Amino acid sequence: MRDFIPACTIITTMRPISATILVLAVGCHSPTYLAITAAHDAYDSATTGDVDPTTEAAASGTTDAGGESLGESTNVGTDTGDADDASGPGDAGVSATEDTGTAGEETGDTDTGEPAALPSILSLSLPAKVYAAGPVKIEVLTEHTLSVQIEVDGVDLGELADAGDGLFIGVLPVRGAIDNGLHEVKVIAKQGPHEVDQTAGYEVSTPKPGTMAWLTAGPAGSRTNRLALTAEDDVLEGGQIEINKVTRPSLRKRSALTGAELFSKPLDTREGSVADLAVRPDGRVWVAMNVRKQGEPSPRPRIALFEADGTFTGIEAFGDLGQGVRAIAADAEGGCFATGFASAGKDLDIGRWRIDDAGVQTLGDPYDYAPKEMEKHSFSEFASDVVIIGDVAWVVGASDGLHDGPFLLETRGILVPMDLHTGEILDPVIVAGPKGTFTQNVFFGASPHPDGLLVTGYGCNDTCTEYRIETTLYDLQSGMLLWFAYEVPSGLKLQYGSDIVLDSQGRALVAGVVTENGALRGYVFARPVYGNSGSPALFDHWFPAFAPSAVLGIVVDTYDRISPAGYITVNGSIQARLVRING
Repeated sequence: MRDFIPACTIITTMRPISATILVLAVGCHSPTYLAITAAHDAYDSATTGDVDPTTEAAASGTTDAGGESLGESTNVGTDTGDADDASGPGDAGVSATEDTGTAGEETGDTDTGEPAALPSILSLSLPAKVYAAGPVKIEVLTEHTLSVQIEVDGVDLGELADAGDGLFIGVLPVRGAIDNGLHEVKVIAKQGPHEVDQTAGYEVSTPKPGTMAWLTAGPAGSRTNRLALTAEDDVLEGGQIEINKVTRPSLRKRSALTGAELFSKPLDTREGSVADLAVRPDGRVWVAMNVRKQGEPSPRPRIALFEADGTFTGIEAFGDLGQGVRAIAADAEGGCFATGFASAGKDLDIGRWRIDDAGVQTLGDPYDYAPKEMEKHSFSEFASDVVIIGDVAWVVGASDGLHDGPFLLETRGILVPMDLHTGEILDPVIVAGPKGTFTQNVFFGASPHPDGLLVTGYGCNDTCTEYRIETTLYDLQSGMLLWFAYEVPSGLKLQYGSDIVLDSQGRALVAGVVTENGALRGYVFARPVYGNSGSPALFDHWFPAFAPSAVLGIVVDTYDRISPAGYITVNGSIQARLVRING
């Protein structure tokens, strides 16, 4: 479900940049950051922060129109603050209650088309200190002003929104420790050719990257398989819950700010589980699940559209017995493309389903990968993820067959570009090559990158008796491998990356699993794209080790707040887990 889509929707996987002033990260001007931000602007959607009325008010300095500090107001604590204000609880809100600015100068001549008075700034409200990543509220009260432009550390971030009565508002992005330090804000009030400016400052001090902010847990028998973000950066968990000892597909929504549960719903009366989900531009949610009706020998795919509150819209499509859906992505118009597997008798093919924005299914036949003019069904393949870039659906998975000669049966990761509307196979089809003694590989998760497509999964030796997590970046025009990294140490038991996402700082964030003491353990790590292969991760986070666990999905929001999810095992029962990690 990793997709680039234009404004007004989520991404899931590149981080969207919020409208107007969320154009550049404060204090971050590296070439990598600027390239990623440019890609966001070109492909991704505008989002805003979560609104939570429990957020405490932030301290703000108030300055007069002449630019001199007036100190703190006497009405401390009367401003309830923005719900998404990232300022810490130790700084009480301070706001001006009087007209402290200098009135605009009268021109005395309105016949010339000049304003009756020049623009003036009465107050500038901004938190003095910020302790967490997120949106920081700014308010500018003016007179005789048509627009207010804002600059942060000398970078033009555009115009604030006009809230009426001379008030202009907006938010500044803080993306964690990368923005720690002092920052200068300059606002410029304008009316025609006339303008006046004023400056203020704020200080960012956020926790070290990789530290856990909070965690949440689902009920016994629950599990989260994949995640998506709403336009407000709230987190949607797709997975399963247990009702009367029967596993059923479920959808849960949690607050971006606190992780508080906003709703949790079963999505089907049949036994099954959600495999993946994707948010449309209008906020409705495509959900790919596998369900089994009582008496049927196996589950079958169900792809359904739900309202933002989890209510079924009535739009759905089903796959056949012997098929399974693994991934889904939403396109810019609101349609979807889903992938998985389909039994073809002696082998597996890639299952694929296309539903347009009107809810009409236009594609449902499987795809058989047969390279080099070889006989059909001589390879066995499946898909585990899909990324939509423009009108191309990049299907991510693996193929088992004679990739390097007539005598050596191997499994290789594959990236197959398909026309979004027709399913036609495009060029280039990318097949991963061997990497030293790790001659086989599988792709499980992918995410867009300005230079191509990031992919994670595992590599193993000829006999798959040694495994390691591998992360790669491919150029989608030439099919060339641009960058490759692996995690050390490798292990004799299974370990793999299950999902991957790119943040605004150029870090690949990988959700995965490592076998420890005979049991699976959830693992999250960050690695700089184009960093040295095999070098230590920038940071990591582990799920508890006392029983089997896994991290199966990961998202990162507008402000580089990282949310991995999966499950742990408690008293012999699995339990969904979602964690917030500071970026």
